[in-house]
Amino acid sequence: MMRKIIALEWMTLDGFFAGSNEEIDWMAGSEEMDDHAKEVFDTPDTLLFGKTTYEVLVKDWTTSASDSLDKEMVDFMNNTHKIIFSKSLKTAEWNNSPLKREIDLTEID
Repeated sequence: MMRKIIALEWMTLDGFFAGSNEEIDWMAGSEEMDDHAKEVFDTPDTLLFGKTTYEVLVKDWTTSASDSLDKEMVDFMNNTHKIIFSKSLKTAEWNNSPLKREIDLTEID
């Protein structure tokens, strides 16, 4: 049986997540948004990222910047298995996340 894939996306009205310098300062968190994210993240055991999402998130969730973030979410982001898909990324070093060049559905099944 194939597992369920849950997509959680946040973006601005122009269709982008990060600014031209990869800043995500537009994203003003709220208790409602945090509660929704925790509810969505209650069941996954694996996160799937492409190159851009990986590069934006790894620097915020694995550094001292995470000190100002919700500890429960920091633990989830750092301790949940991740698979990174990219043909151009050289390494993916976030908790030994495997880097895959191609999507193989049997690996995420």
